[in-house]
Amino acid sequence: MIPSIVSEATINGFVTTIETDGDVKPPAQIALARLPNPYDLIVLSDVQRLAYDCFKLNVLAIDSLYGDGASANLWQLSFTPRRNFVSREQAYKSLSFFLCQCIESDVSKTPLFKVLKSIKADIADAIVCDLPEYKRAIWG
Repeated sequence: MIPSIVSEATINGFVTTIETDGDVKPPAQIALARLPNPYDLIVLSDVQRLAYDCFKLNVLAIDSLYGDGASANLWQLSFTPRRNFVSREQAYKSLSFFLCQCIESDVSKTPLFKVLKSIKADIADAIVCDLPEYKRAIWG
């Protein structure tokens, strides 16, 4: 893995999709509510905390792989959660990149990482369900 601190736009994009997408939000809300330190996607401060916690996961992953403080060489440690609307496809790709940057460390064993993996699958499902070929396919 090439160490990388995921950009603010990347994290804000997939978090905004998780927060606002009518097909992705319900299962994400259930999964995030079950975490030890739950998030409520209805509460803006919780959405912002989710974005910031994703950033902190990425920093932790870099530091655990390359030594404490390694992330400081890649990014000035500041992050501002904000809404950044992107397509489902972009959110899926951004979340995939984010998870890839964290997977080789112990961060991949954290509850938040595991929930984000399931949310990635929910985004993929929403994308597939919107495809014309899927809508024409026979159920059963």
